Amino acid sequence: MKLVLPFTAPPARPQLAANERVVAEAVLGGDTAVLTDRRVVVAGANFEQSLPLTHVALVRVRFEHTVRDIVVGAVSIVIALLLFAIASPVRTFLLNQSAGL
Repeated sequence: MKLVLPFTAPPARPQLAANERVVAEAVLGGDTAVLTDRRVVVAGANFEQSLPLTHVALVRVRFEHTVRDIVVGAVSIVIALLLFAIASPVRTFLLNQSAGL
């Protein structure tokens, strides 16, 4: 059984030219943002806005490093170094014990 709410409308679809190629598309609530090879189009229930890519001069990107991931990586490296340091003496000990048998 499919539940259909009477007040929800499908996201709006922007009007694109016949030779425009869609690069990316994102649904934002009831609005749809589409990146084409020529422009960025945002379409809503009662509006449509278009911005040519030639007018986009700056794109701001933010990269985040979580402290937890950095700590987990550092602890993993320390554990790997300890295991590597212990492996050679343990191997030598086991070889000597097996030779004695």
